[in-house]
Amino acid sequence: MPEPKADFSKLVNLASLKLGASVLSASDEFFTEKEAVLLAHDPVRDESRCTDRGRWVDGWLTRRRRQPGFEWVTVVLAQAGLLEGCEVDFRHLAGNHPESISIDACMLPIMTPVNRFTVDRFLWTQILPPTRVTSGIVNRFDILSPYRYTHLRFNMHPDGGIARIRVWGVAVRDRLEGEIDLAALDNGAFCGGVSDETLGAVHNMLMPGRSENAADGWQTRRLRGEPGFEFAEIQLPAEGYVRRIEVDTAFFRGDHPEHCVLEDCASSTALLDPAPLRPDLLHRFQPARTNIPTSRVRFRIYPDGGIARLRLYGHLTDQGRQEHRLILRNTLPPPNAVAWFEPMLDSEEWARQMTSARPFASMHHIIEIGERIATSLGLPFDTEALRAKLQL
Repeated sequence: MPEPKADFSKLVNLASLKLGASVLSASDEFFTEKEAVLLAHDPVRDESRCTDRGRWVDGWLTRRRRQPGFEWVTVVLAQAGLLEGCEVDFRHLAGNHPESISIDACMLPIMTPVNRFTVDRFLWTQILPPTRVTSGIVNRFDILSPYRYTHLRFNMHPDGGIARIRVWGVAVRDRLEGEIDLAALDNGAFCGGVSDETLGAVHNMLMPGRSENAADGWQTRRLRGEPGFEFAEIQLPAEGYVRRIEVDTAFFRGDHPEHCVLEDCASSTALLDPAPLRPDLLHRFQPARTNIPTSRVRFRIYPDGGIARLRLYGHLTDQGRQEHRLILRNTLPPPNAVAWFEPMLDSEEWARQMTSARPFASMHHIIEIGERIATSLGLPFDTEALRAKLQL
């Protein structure tokens, strides 16, 4: 098994139950149920525990396949996303692990009716060929695909069990309209850098909902020596304006920071001047400057401590909306992209050539390429009509 190259630590687990991921279906659940693969806690071993069907394992375990074929489980990601890697955990499954696994993916539009009976009709694309696995450890795999997906199917050859599944990438939501939380993981934000997360992962701070306890937030070590601060840099889904800020210190009663600052990374302009923080409290702030467009922010806490949640409410700039639309078009898998482009000129061949011409550098580039392909095919072309159709 080749060593993966991706740095998964800065990515989002799109198979997180907290974000809204789920398990849709599985080929077999004879020993244990499929839902266990997305549990947040590490798998445990309990030699004394048995069920009426055999020894219990903390994960998904199929019966022993006696015919040709393979077993599979389908995971619905929390959001459509660009994937960079997967972790498949086989801890405590020695003797029950598969020989190899492969991964298929597909992209389904919003509101597509989906249930366990329609899985076989999905347009699956293989994103990881059959690869041998090592039992007893977490196996990590790079995903080398430029497209976004909503569903993954993990195939075990020929059978066996999987303890946990993690899918690392960045969410790409189909619509980002009106006021949104620009720092939300499920809107496409992620942490681009952090000074320390010894006592709590920084991505906890960007999770939906209120925190459940002190372990469900970002918490740093205690700074010693000279005065300083800890920080997290947050990449927004696209350029936007921050209009409202919420900083929640829920459950941090003796570990809360003294104050915080928010600044735009590109210009180092303060969006929020030093603001005092109190223990176990949801703070609401108005930014000092609301007219600064930003796509990456730095959140500083002084000197150290824990933050349960950070919310940056605002809306995308015109440029941010255009950036987001381009991402949507450039990252549609080919079958989906052809289906999306075809109604614009009612031509499948034009749609296929537009799909192959990606990635597009700008909205102007889409218009230019679209007209060029239409002219070569002898199709009528209306620039303004196409521009209107390109707006989601």
